[in-house]
Amino acid sequence: MRIRWVKADGCGNICLYAWAHEGDDRTNWSRVGSAMCSSYNADVLMLVDQAESAEAPSIQVINADGSDGGLCINGLRCYAVVSDAKDWTKVRCGNLEPLVRMEGNTIGAVRESVTTVTEHLQDKQWFVDLGNPHVIVPVEDVAGCQLTSLAKQINAEAAQRTGPWQTSRHWHTGLQAGVNVHAIGTVIDGTIEARPHERGCGETGACGSGAIAIAIALREQGQIDHEVEVRMPGGRLDVRFVDGNVEIRGSAIAIAEGWFEM
Repeated sequence: MRIRWVKADGCGNICLYAWAHEGDDRTNWSRVGSAMCSSYNADVLMLVDQAESAEAPSIQVINADGSDGGLCINGLRCYAVVSDAKDWTKVRCGNLEPLVRMEGNTIGAVRESVTTVTEHLQDKQWFVDLGNPHVIVPVEDVAGCQLTSLAKQINAEAAQRTGPWQTSRHWHTGLQAGVNVHAIGTVIDGTIEARPHERGCGETGACGSGAIAIAIALREQGQIDHEVEVRMPGGRLDVRFVDGNVEIRGSAIAIAEGWFEM
């Protein structure tokens, strides 16, 4: 199998893009996606299905370990640049149909209606489900916290429904596949520091859906009004609530392309 790919960088979140076609055998894509991510040091493979009969391209997210990512907002921001979407363009990803747009040559934007599940868990931790699950954890030292250990503990509790999940109103069996965990600091002048740990990938440079989840949790607590700048190790993501929608913007750059031989 010979697969054309494009590689993009969304604030340190490294995404690969490949294109599927009608009639393709999809049974091996999890294995292929994992192999491609390993070969090109990427966090996810965004498999784009552009069937002529479809109203909008459908994008499947395959994590570096081959698991289903469900949703990748940074991947969608980069797709706007990869596909040269100069106007708001609808795509399908997971259970959402967001709009994506390229702004200038190096900014990718996503707009989506705000339909989420939010719940306060314990010790100021928040659970936010955007179609992919996130746990937001305030810490004293974002850079120095043991994020991998923290994520491992939270994922084990979610899988076994122990700890705060015992009394959670929104626990579901899908959480046994893993949750994204974000260590955050304190809002200062409309800005907050954060580090993401993504299910199926581990710690990454940035997480777009995580930035949105952080903004939603902060808004629920009254810490922000309409916007916040989320600073992650790979770069800055600007999140804004506008007329019932949430919009996110940040750097998105296509950095390489080629062919993968499988």
